[in-house]
Amino acid sequence: MAGLWPLFASASFWLGTWAQTTGAICIESYAWAYNSYGQSPCMVAAYLQQQCTGAPVNIPALRQNTLYAVPTSNATNGSCECSSVVYSLMSACASCQLGNYVSWSAWSKNCTTVYMNVFPKVVPVETDVPGWAYNFDLAVAFIFVRLLTN
Repeated sequence: MAGLWPLFASASFWLGTWAQTTGAICIESYAWAYNSYGQSPCMVAAYLQQQCTGAPVNIPALRQNTLYAVPTSNATNGSCECSSVVYSLMSACASCQLGNYVSWSAWSKNCTTVYMNVFPKVVPVETDVPGWAYNFDLAVAFIFVRLLTN
């Protein structure tokens, strides 16, 4: 069996089953933002961003008075992060920690192509994108209202 480990590890690499992580912990009132697998919007965002970068992604806990970084350029992320779905999940991730998040215009300012209400890559089988994340207007409304009520 020990001789098969490199084969399994190699298969996992090519299939994209890397371990996504997050140190972010959402407050209880954000249970609505979790997916059908019980994953926080932070974890779902990590899975989707891995599809963009091709490498494991860690979404750390948001430190006080900080924001999550915006996409830097389409050259490095294939515009995958320039999806309103990723933006909505990252905004919910910040908001569920009672943190701040950037506006859509700030998030997408470096994007030459934006994807509204779609994710342009295959969603990994290890996760599920909650329906609200595919509806930009609804997602922004949910996040904004929840932020006001917490």
